[in-house]
Amino acid sequence: MKIAAIVAAAGKGKRFGSIRNKILEKIDQKPILYYSLHALDEPDLINLIVVALNKEDIFCFKKEIIQKNKFKTPIAFVEGGTERYYSVKKALNVIKNDFDYILIHDGARPFLTRRMIETCLKYAKKHGAACLGSKITSTIKAVDDKGIIYKTVSRNNLFEAQTPQIFKASVIKQAYLKTRYSKAITDDSSIIERRGCKVALAPTSELNMKITFPDDIRIAEDIFKKQKCRSKK
Repeated sequence: MKIAAIVAAAGKGKRFGSIRNKILEKIDQKPILYYSLHALDEPDLINLIVVALNKEDIFCFKKEIIQKNKFKTPIAFVEGGTERYYSVKKALNVIKNDFDYILIHDGARPFLTRRMIETCLKYAKKHGAACLGSKITSTIKAVDDKGIIYKTVSRNNLFEAQTPQIFKASVIKQAYLKTRYSKAITDDSSIIERRGCKVALAPTSELNMKITFPDDIRIAEDIFKKQKCRSKK
């Protein structure tokens, strides 16, 4: 069985409020993207990693990450698109048809673990498509255009979608081939859902936060420090 991993990392940092790609920001003295590549660098599990980056960032990442770290899994780079959809589509085009499954991960999620990958893969093998997610525990309110609450939404069957998301290679390639870009497409699972295919939710309780705002860097730094302290005990 062959698995290729796509890392979407061509964001413009609009919500982060930065003029450069937020993936360049460092946590514990390493660029955010390093942690995703490090987690996916499992040659017995992942056979190829394809990173979608902004054209102007590719040289920098090769210098800061590839040349300074010894990765065992082959890593390829593609120029990302203006939206995540286009970045993933370009990455899919360089993956040969002899791969069985394709894993897609947000480069801004630095806490990826092998256990998360294996959990999602287990569900993908059974159902053909799987999305990692965590159960929502907060109370959810629906509001109107004026910001007035009109409904408290039941959270019994609500989950926050995360990555990785893993699909049969033929399924995700066909889905992207036949689906046009829409702002409603916010992840890869939604593309599969639009095709009428079922996607299994692979539950996780592990930390898998996404770096979206500047304060998230400080939160991630604190988490890494705590993890280091625990590992030393």
